Amino acid sequence: MDEKKYEIPCYEEDETEISLLDILLIIAEGKKVILSFFLIFLLAGLGYGIFLKKPEYASSMQIAPITSETKTAGEFNVLVRGDLVAGILKSQSVIDSIIDDNDLLKNKDGTTNKRDIVRKSISAAIDQQVDQKSGLVTVTVKDLSPERARNIAQSVYEATKKILTEIGIEVSVKKDSFLLSEIEKSLVKLEQYKKEGTKTTAVKNDLEELMKALSLFSVYEEGAVYRKSAPMVVQLVSPPTLPDQPLPRGRGKIAALSGILGLFVGLTFAFIKHFWVVSSSDPETEEKVRRLKELIGIKGRTAS
Repeated sequence: MDEKKYEIPCYEEDETEISLLDILLIIAEGKKVILSFFLIFLLAGLGYGIFLKKPEYASSMQIAPITSETKTAGEFNVLVRGDLVAGILKSQSVIDSIIDDNDLLKNKDGTTNKRDIVRKSISAAIDQQVDQKSGLVTVTVKDLSPERARNIAQSVYEATKKILTEIGIEVSVKKDSFLLSEIEKSLVKLEQYKKEGTKTTAVKNDLEELMKALSLFSVYEEGAVYRKSAPMVVQLVSPPTLPDQPLPRGRGKIAALSGILGLFVGLTFAFIKHFWVVSSSDPETEEKVRRLKELIGIKGRTAS
């Protein structure tokens, strides 16, 4: 019986591949650089969190949308949802009202800020969350001053309530225009029935149109009463209070993120330094680097 020969394939090692051991060696060689970047970024993050990041205060409130939906035309009728309130809270009209009410365009030193910049700052300081079950809208306003945080939160509520009320009144006015046109049509028909005489059919139609006109007029008057009474569209459940404690500054999170960023920069620098040294000692790699420099215009023209 012939002996079976098992040949073990041998593969040539690819010099361009980097093994895990090579990576560990690169890290070990550049440990001082990596550690230096880590400490620099860590100290920078701690310094920012302690000395530069100022404490912020947050004033919160809760708003309940009031749904006023009636089947009778002409009444004050507006369907207020939580997502609608949340959208109006950060609309440009509300932001401008907040700026004007609290005089936010002027600084303490008398200088004036641009309205667009203040708008972005106020919009970023307002956070709203809608409870999908109850519909309650929780609004939180952050600011460096606790008094201003509370005042801005109160202005948010007042401006939002004003806009929603105007929306409801506008809808009611449009319905009133329709009602007035229907009443006028009924009065025209009444005049026509009077001209036809005292026939039984004419009298019956006359009474029907008269009842219709009276019904429409009563609805119109009821809608006017709703508008005059300043109906409620949102209810302030929890008013904004004056915060007595600043928000956590997140110093630990800032330091951790800074340290991670420092490690990443240090590792990147260590790998770049290693490959630069390797390429300078390898003629083939050195030629590629020289060619790359020529293509991107780093190296000047060679002498002729």
